[in-house]
Amino acid sequence: EAFANGLGGIANRLSREQRYPGASRVRTSSRTAAGVAITPDTAVTVPAVWACLRFLSPTVGVLPWRVMRKAAGGGGSINAPSHPADWLIYKRPNPEWSSFQFREALTHWALRWGNGYAEIERDGYGRAIAMWPLHPDRVEVCRDPETRELYYEITGGAAGEPKIEIPYRDMFHVRGFGEGPVGVNVIHYAAESIGWAKAAQIFGASFFGNGANVSGIVTMKKKLTPEGLERAKEQFAGLYKGVRNASKTAFLDNDMDWKSVGIDPDKAQFILTHQHLVEEICRWFG
Repeated sequence: EAFANGLGGIANRLSREQRYPGASRVRTSSRTAAGVAITPDTAVTVPAVWACLRFLSPTVGVLPWRVMRKAAGGGGSINAPSHPADWLIYKRPNPEWSSFQFREALTHWALRWGNGYAEIERDGYGRAIAMWPLHPDRVEVCRDPETRELYYEITGGAAGEPKIEIPYRDMFHVRGFGEGPVGVNVIHYAAESIGWAKAAQIFGASFFGNGANVSGIVTMKKKLTPEGLERAKEQFAGLYKGVRNASKTAFLDNDMDWKSVGIDPDKAQFILTHQHLVEEICRWFG
C-alpha cells in the first residue's frame, strides 16, 4: 500500500520542469560593456581562454574512459572490456574519430558551451555501435510536456534542412557546470571579463600598429605649402610610426616642435592589466 501511494504521489506531481531546461538566465547579447562582441568563437581569440581550453581538454582526453563492473564478492570494480560500450569510449567511437579526439572534443565543448553531445548509433538489436559528436550550436535540449522526458532537437546540417529529434536514450551528453540537466554556457557568464581582455588586446595592437612612439602633435612656427606639409607627414610616418620604429629619436626642422598628448602604457599599468585579466579568465575555467 505504501509503495502504491508512493507511485501515486509521483504521478500526481504538480510541479513541472522547464520546457527548455537549457534556457539562459543571463543576457544573451554578445556586445559587452567594453564595446567588443564575445561569443564562444570570438572568446577563443583571447590567449588566456585558448590556454585554458588547451590545458584542460587534452588533460581529460588522455584519461582512460572505461566501462566498469563490480568484482566478484563485492571487492571493488574492474574493467569490463567485453561490454560493447567499452570499445566505443576507450578505443574508437566511430570510424572517423579516435577515442582521444572524442574525449578531448566533448570536454572542450563542455568547457566552452557547457555541454558536449554525441549521438548514439544503434544496430537492429538496439546495441550501440557508434557515437557521433554533435556541435553544441546545433543542439537544443527540450522536455516533452506529456511524458516529461528529455529529448534533443538538432538543427539540420544544411540551410532549409528540417530539424530532427533524438530521444535521451540515444544521446551521450557530457554536462559541464550547472544546476540542472543542461550545463551553463561559461562564455555567457564570463563575457564581461573576456570582453575586457579582448578590448585590452585590441588597444595594445592598435597602439603599436597605429601610433608613433607616443601619440602627439607636431607644431610649426613657419607655414608650409600643402605639398610640403604632405611630404613632412609622409616622412614622419615612415620614420617613426609602428612598433619597429619605436624609441627612435625624432629630428625636426623648420622650427617644428613635438608635444606628447598620449597616455604612456606604463602609466596606464597596461602590463599589469593584462596579468590581472589572465588570472580573471583562469578563475572562470577553474
